[in-house]
Amino acid sequence: CSKSFTEVCTMSSILKDGRLPKSVLVVSKGTRWEYLRGQLLASTQLQQIKARKYDTDHEKVDRDLKESLISRGLPFERILTSHETHHKSLNGIVNGIQNSWSSNVRVVKAHELELADLERVDAVFTAGGDGTVLETALWIHMDTLPVIAVNTDPVLSSGFLCSYKYNESSSIEK
Repeated sequence: CSKSFTEVCTMSSILKDGRLPKSVLVVSKGTRWEYLRGQLLASTQLQQIKARKYDTDHEKVDRDLKESLISRGLPFERILTSHETHHKSLNGIVNGIQNSWSSNVRVVKAHELELADLERVDAVFTAGGDGTVLETALWIHMDTLPVIAVNTDPVLSSGFLCSYKYNESSSIEK
């Protein structure tokens, strides 16, 4: 079953009383690229503090990360492509919700999610894969809060726990 994002967003059964959500939380995975980049950036900043030099060139950090990944035999292109695919999907999800429901949308990284983030939201979307679904589920304590799980990189991730798969044609597959 393949549905456009607009069709998914216009489902009247999103909320049990048939209302459309006014406030939506999108819980986004952290990509491997972001994690590795953060490690390298922290290391670079630590070296700068020791050298008393405080100028971080983010483009240089990206070049250094690429060089580091390639020298360690890691799949640089795959890691970067997966990162870009996730963010393209994430932007599509956020824009789709805003355009279809006129909802207030807030995005939080899964590893930064707190109970307070779930207060006063009508629906939660997870954008990532099974890990994002499981990490989000740890925080959900209300059976009335709908959670819509979207696999943002179905080419590289199975997403068995995800209700939908986001593809490049901006449609969601059930």
